[in-house]
Amino acid sequence: MRGSRPVVVGVDATPHSDAALRWAVSEAALRDRPLHVVAAAPVERPRLGRAPAALDRSPVPDEALVRPGQYAAGRLTADRVTTEISTDPPVRALARAADAAELVVVSAHQRHNRRSVAHAVAAHAVCPVIVVGTPDGPERQHIVVGLDGSAESDYALAFAFDEAARRGASIEAVHSWRPMGSEASYGRWIERTEETFRQQVRDSVAPLRTKYPEVTVVEHVLQGSPADQLAERSADADLVVVGSRGYGRVIGRLLGSVSQGLLDRAQCPVAVLKNAW
Repeated sequence: MRGSRPVVVGVDATPHSDAALRWAVSEAALRDRPLHVVAAAPVERPRLGRAPAALDRSPVPDEALVRPGQYAAGRLTADRVTTEISTDPPVRALARAADAAELVVVSAHQRHNRRSVAHAVAAHAVCPVIVVGTPDGPERQHIVVGLDGSAESDYALAFAFDEAARRGASIEAVHSWRPMGSEASYGRWIERTEETFRQQVRDSVAPLRTKYPEVTVVEHVLQGSPADQLAERSADADLVVVGSRGYGRVIGRLLGSVSQGLLDRAQCPVAVLKNAW
């Protein structure tokens, strides 16, 4: 039953995860969902010359769960908040929790073995993942969504409209592309191609305009790098929504160049979708 699916947030007792926690609490309240707070305490790997019997578990300070749990309970009520210390690595713990989650929220700054937890979770989780990388800023009531004509970008667009309706926000739907050249001989081709893209965007947005008549939406077809255009617009947004473009085994391919680049450069939280949610 979807109504029982929680919002999941990963915490690690750092100030960076506090921003992710605040976003997760807000999402749980907006969606009327329970909140599940996960802190990972993975088993240490053996070091050279160290006997296996001497291995222990990486310590997780009490405040990794106690303080976040208290904060969440104070805003959602205690009966809607659960906490978990997992002995799995953070990516595995959060990906497992994602299987039964409404969405997962994680800090862009969390690392495990020098690798980005956010990138890996966004690549592997089956539900939407919101990556929070910047401190809380003023609410702008504006959401940017990247479109490219794929099924995943349609999922991202539907998520953006749903989120905008909950937050009373407007939407900016952006399709970016790079022409093959700028010579005069390409002029007519560029005009025809841009009109094709504009029609694709209109067709994608039209049913959602009808479903969410209260949401204001503007549509743009722009020339340039999609990651550059979305990163630039993130400065004036509360959230940027993109598809993961997953198609391979390695994280870079699972996540896709646009979503991967955006996670590193966005000036607001980023939601990554690979499936209809």
